[in-house]
Amino acid sequence: MPHKQHNMDFGTIGNRACELSLNKILIEEDNPKVTRLITYRYLTFKKGLHKLARGLKGDHAFCKHMLEIWKQNQLNLFQISRNNNPSISQDCYTHLNCCMVAEFRDTLRQNGLVK
Repeated sequence: MPHKQHNMDFGTIGNRACELSLNKILIEEDNPKVTRLITYRYLTFKKGLHKLARGLKGDHAFCKHMLEIWKQNQLNLFQISRNNNPSISQDCYTHLNCCMVAEFRDTLRQNGLVK
């Protein structure tokens, strides 16, 4: 009997504990539409956060504020996506939020915006 083929491999999203957990949940749910949406939202968030942090060197307070606005905007967009797509489980939702917040905190640390 052939093995069920998953739409992604373990470790595809990243190597943090929350990213591995999110990836495992996506593999278990095996819903390509949800996987695409979750990975798109997370990678868009990550890419935009790093691009914004690189472009806003200088005034720490302003940079931190703009990064916070970006984070909140992306979380709100995902909430809207979740409301429009009931197939996104609560586990996916909470783990994606966890990954986004962890990425946000790491970006602040890497740019010296938090001690």
